[in-house]
Amino acid sequence: MHKRVDSRSKSGKSVFYIQLTDLRDCYVNVFLHGEYSQYSSIPVGGVVYLINANVVPSKDQIHKLALSVPSIQYIKHIGKAVDYGVCLGIQRDGKKCGNAVNKEVSQYCMYHIHLSQAKINAMRSALSDGTSRYS
Repeated sequence: MHKRVDSRSKSGKSVFYIQLTDLRDCYVNVFLHGEYSQYSSIPVGGVVYLINANVVPSKDQIHKLALSVPSIQYIKHIGKAVDYGVCLGIQRDGKKCGNAVNKEVSQYCMYHIHLSQAKINAMRSALSDGTSRYS
């Protein structure tokens, strides 16, 4: 489990969900029913499995599908993901990045890895532009 979110829908109704990740930049939201406090026993970084989750259309623009479970009995916490971590990168607004990472692979998410690679590539082209060519 990557994060727990409690928010309000456009109609003002309380909506809460957990976000699951496979530690490879793939996320799925699991909408929950019941009381938010029931789900506080599932820790961030915990490994869970879902029993008979329903597939529902996602409300956000990023994900196409989401899952829904009727109660806490349909989510089983089975352990802790030892390689779970949070990206060490800094966002443009100065806040810490919140993406999940596999610490065995990298301390940074794919976005920050690509960003640093683009900076390195830009520096290379700047260096090559300033050199003279030999005949």
